[in-house]
Amino acid sequence: MSERRTKAAAPYVDAQWTLLVFVMGLETIDASDADNHSLVQLVIADIDTNFASSEYTYFRYGFCLIHHGRRGICVSVWHWGDWGGTRELFNRVWYAYNGKSFEPLDSRDPIMCHHEIPLVSSEFQIWKSAVDSSPDLQIIRTRYLEAKRSIPRWEIGGNDHRPG
Repeated sequence: MSERRTKAAAPYVDAQWTLLVFVMGLETIDASDADNHSLVQLVIADIDTNFASSEYTYFRYGFCLIHHGRRGICVSVWHWGDWGGTRELFNRVWYAYNGKSFEPLDSRDPIMCHHEIPLVSSEFQIWKSAVDSSPDLQIIRTRYLEAKRSIPRWEIGGNDHRPG
């Protein structure tokens, strides 16, 4: 199996959401921050419109993995929330086969491939460490978003991308 490269792109930040953005592929992906962010917006609009429940408190931060694979592009958003004092993980995944339009995956489809496991596992561990370190939600958010990561920064315009 061919090894994938993963880079950290500019975080997606709007009035409600803050998502770290990671881009994965066989080679360097020539995608701008605007391209990456338009994919993130597609998934979070779906989450906000079709998959939010009053049963949960959504923190609206986490990470997005954009994987440029052999057959298309997979965009997964992993975000954190709460239910009755228990910290929860939420996920939504969209896929586009070679230039076709993006469609949400359902329970028959995989949520990730083996190439993505190291990154996703690392993000889960960073989140768990932040949750274990404090009951304060703002401290948890800050510790998660500002944690040191071993993934190189995406070099677009020489920016050092850090969440706001």
